[in-house]
Amino acid sequence: MDKKPTYEKLEQRIAALKAEIATFKEAEEKFRGIFHDSLDALMIIDSNNGHILAVNETTVQMLGYEESGLVGKHFSILFPPATRQQGRELLGKLKVHGAVFTQDFLNSAGSVCTLDLTATLIPWGKGRAILANFRDIAERKRIDDAIRRAKKEWERTFDSVPDLISIIDKDYRIMRLNKTMAERIGITPQEAIGRTCYSLLHGTSEPPEFCPHTKLLTDGREHKVEIHEERLGGDFLVSASPLNDAEGKTIGCVHVVRDITDRVLIEKRLRNSKEKYQDLYRLMRLIADNVPDLIWAKELDGRFLFVNQAMCDRLLMCGSPDKAVGKTDIFFAEQEKIAGYKHSFGEICVDSDALTMKRKRPGRFVED
Repeated sequence: MDKKPTYEKLEQRIAALKAEIATFKEAEEKFRGIFHDSLDALMIIDSNNGHILAVNETTVQMLGYEESGLVGKHFSILFPPATRQQGRELLGKLKVHGAVFTQDFLNSAGSVCTLDLTATLIPWGKGRAILANFRDIAERKRIDDAIRRAKKEWERTFDSVPDLISIIDKDYRIMRLNKTMAERIGITPQEAIGRTCYSLLHGTSEPPEFCPHTKLLTDGREHKVEIHEERLGGDFLVSASPLNDAEGKTIGCVHVVRDITDRVLIEKRLRNSKEKYQDLYRLMRLIADNVPDLIWAKELDGRFLFVNQAMCDRLLMCGSPDKAVGKTDIFFAEQEKIAGYKHSFGEICVDSDALTMKRKRPGRFVED
């Protein structure tokens, strides 16, 4: 026969049970504190029948329902009428540990709000329940939309720039290029990805000697070069700007090819015009310096722009035409006085320049 437990042993068992109950109550109080004080919206759902067992204050504030209006109701009441059946079917999916869903829910005002729902199975009584965590994704959605808009705007800008722009890695392979460049080299952007820049732009098997990307990989600095490229049909300003990772290491470059064909053509024409002007000036100077007549030109303030050699020798007494440019009659008159001349030409000559400007027509003057 089994021996009956003694009174002392019964007391020990009762004490152990009381300790277990106290531990359980303490754990339950901690759970309730965490549950109700959480800033996330939390809800406990019966995993068997889908009824709501408990909600915290954040859930009440987020959805606008009173706690009594949710507890005891089926979880599907939070779904819009059109998707309420899906809400009932969703219960089975929520039993998967860590399942995450983005779902439309109905608040107390009848408005639809989009929330992230995370489900976790937890012990509850003698069975298990679903701990549902709701998070408002309105802010996340706003940020995601802003990022998508910025991405589209960047892509539109990238493709609309008239320069040929590409992003090139350290192995000279194109990672991305804009529409302008793809059209210029006659392939689609997808076909260009992964191919070397020098093969597409220059038709060579290795980078050209002037390649700014090669120089950038050596010193990590921006480099520019002007080139003529028959393959692209013109003159171009090519620049390579460093592309660095989060640690500051150079991983490639932003490669920009700007068409400067028109500018180069204009500069060439200007150089040719300048050379022709210089030739014409030398011819005019040669003729002017070999005639006995006094020839000069002045600015409106009376300063000489041009004088011929006869003017220097016979009137200004300055030796070289270069010594007269920028000076006035008065300057040379003062020089004559210093040199001891009794009368300077400024005192005995008619001021023909002033008279011509006053009359605003050509004139002829006779001087003794």
